[in-house]
Amino acid sequence: MENEEIERTIEQTVQRYQEHVDPGLGFYMQATLGDVVEWEAHGNEVRDMRGQTWYDALSFMGVFGIGHRHPKVVQAVRDQLDRMPMNARYFFNKPQSDLAARLIEIAPQRSVKNVFFSNSGSEAVDVALKCAKFTTGRQEIISTVESYHGVTVGAVAVSGMRHFREGIEPLLPGVRFIPFGDVSALDAITEKTAGIIIEPVHAGLGSKMAPPGYFAALRERCDRTGAIFIDDEVQTGLGRTGKLWGIDHHPGVAPDIICMGKVLSGGVMPLGATLYSERVADAISKRLIFNTSTFGGGEMACAAGLAAVNVIVEEDLAGQAARGGEVLGAELRAVAQRFPNIIKEVRGVGMMWTIEFSDWLASFFVFPQMIREHRILVAPHLNRIDMIRISPALNARHEDLVRVGQALGASLASYRELDASSREAYEYAFKQALKNSVEKSQLEESGFVQ
Repeated sequence: MENEEIERTIEQTVQRYQEHVDPGLGFYMQATLGDVVEWEAHGNEVRDMRGQTWYDALSFMGVFGIGHRHPKVVQAVRDQLDRMPMNARYFFNKPQSDLAARLIEIAPQRSVKNVFFSNSGSEAVDVALKCAKFTTGRQEIISTVESYHGVTVGAVAVSGMRHFREGIEPLLPGVRFIPFGDVSALDAITEKTAGIIIEPVHAGLGSKMAPPGYFAALRERCDRTGAIFIDDEVQTGLGRTGKLWGIDHHPGVAPDIICMGKVLSGGVMPLGATLYSERVADAISKRLIFNTSTFGGGEMACAAGLAAVNVIVEEDLAGQAARGGEVLGAELRAVAQRFPNIIKEVRGVGMMWTIEFSDWLASFFVFPQMIREHRILVAPHLNRIDMIRISPALNARHEDLVRVGQALGASLASYRELDASSREAYEYAFKQALKNSVEKSQLEESGFVQ
């Protein structure tokens, strides 16, 4: 396209987004990041319509864990497209059966027996909640404070982020929230509890790890009460934490249900999965059709998933993430030492990192600065606007991870050099953007003052 046509297309896209897609988010994106329209991607880079290139240090919370358009995944999808893109539903589906067998083969502690495929992590969570309730005949679900498990009605009901539930309650009855990592709080799991849903690394709290022994105590409590242990691996599964599964950081602990999504898609086709144990499988087998999904488990999606899993396992991407995480963690901590009055804490594992700032404005200056000035994609936190997430591809090159740290340091130096009038201008601009797109409770929880 010619330059004039490109600019017209960009203007039209931004306008249509703000008018017809999501006005609040559209306003916020334009105010903070400008009128950038993504156009193509490959590996760990994203290119916009003007030809500008960004390094993807976010991988959209892990979706692009093996990079954008991995050739083995793309080829698997193309091959399946030439044969049959969607299943007719009347016959056996080979790609689905192949992927199910592969997932069960590599599952933690060989703890699962069956797999149900859906389109996203949120749907995988909904299926898990149904399975837990039906298996136990109970209604109570326990989750953790500030957790995030998705945005469908069931998933948001068990998400501990208050602003996600505001305005749409009541949701599911019988949901309780307990502090993450507190062994004594596990006493809340009783003979009335259908299940507890929990991430092995708490993303909602900013990549927070549980203390040693916590998940062993959780498993023991579930065994004692008959409750179902639902392991939400949507973000942590398949290498993100430096191990194949997030729960592998707690040896000997086997969940009853595992929820999957994000990287399972290979970054090409929507795909979620719920893996469940023999106990759950035996219970739900009493119904001919317990779960169903029109598009879940389609041939192309499962072909993409199988290719992605094979890449992760055969190329030891979990091991690569662990080694890369050491590099990235060292870079981020070194930056934190240079700016102790701005960065409150850096924490993470593998390729899952969070930077927590001492005030919200630092976060909302740094993340667009890194994107606009340094061409590196990072993102503010879903739950706390005073946090930034960094989650590169599992196989990120170490020199690129060093570059991320350098960009963070340069952005913080620019923030520290702001004079009073410039800070006031930035603060006003960001508040205007936030007021149009962020829930009041989210602003309060992050120390934002209207």
